[in-house]
Amino acid sequence: GAFAGLGAQSEALMAGLAKRTLQEGFLVSFSAQNVTNTAWAFATLGVQNEALMAGLAKRTLQEGFLVSFNAQNVSNIAWAFATLGIQNEVLMAGLADRTLQDDFLSSVDAQSVSMTAWAFATLDIQNEALMARLAETTLQEGFLASFSAQNLSTVAWAFARLGVHNEALMAGLAGQALQEGFLASFNAQNVSNTAWAFATLGIQNETLMAGLANKTLQ
Repeated sequence: GAFAGLGAQSEALMAGLAKRTLQEGFLVSFSAQNVTNTAWAFATLGVQNEALMAGLAKRTLQEGFLVSFNAQNVSNIAWAFATLGIQNEVLMAGLADRTLQDDFLSSVDAQSVSMTAWAFATLDIQNEALMARLAETTLQEGFLASFSAQNLSTVAWAFARLGVHNEALMAGLAGQALQEGFLASFNAQNVSNTAWAFATLGIQNETLMAGLANKTLQ
């Protein structure tokens, strides 16, 4: 995504890049990284180009291509489609299936889990197998210790937004939030998203709610 960092918000440039990308036979040369960087850049700049995004989705879904996607690739393209508000159910189903493959787990980190959860929740896509896998991954020994306040509140929000009740996950998130000094890193949005998530799912955790209240009153 080199050009996103340049702040090159010239619509003419982005339109030109999209046009080049969509020239016949060009997208076939795109790697997973090329696809996801391009999607990420257009989403980051807020450029709506449905033909381009459809082309990127089509490339992603070409037979045998998704197996080359790691967790960062999956989360970045899911995030891009969600950020632009583009519904592509076939793409999202393909991305979800990729997360369920055994070789996928080695590349998963806190950021990819939270971005993927956020994307599916933002697009209001119910995928039980995906959410179960994200929860299972999050609860692997030592994994929650790598969560930032943003990761934690985003995952909590996503599960609540989709109405997915996973008590073990929410208990794990609460436990991490209550680690010494962790709530100190929460900003207003982290507090409100986390509180909203636990309330929406009907989970009573007095210690956590007291901690969030204290943070609010600081």
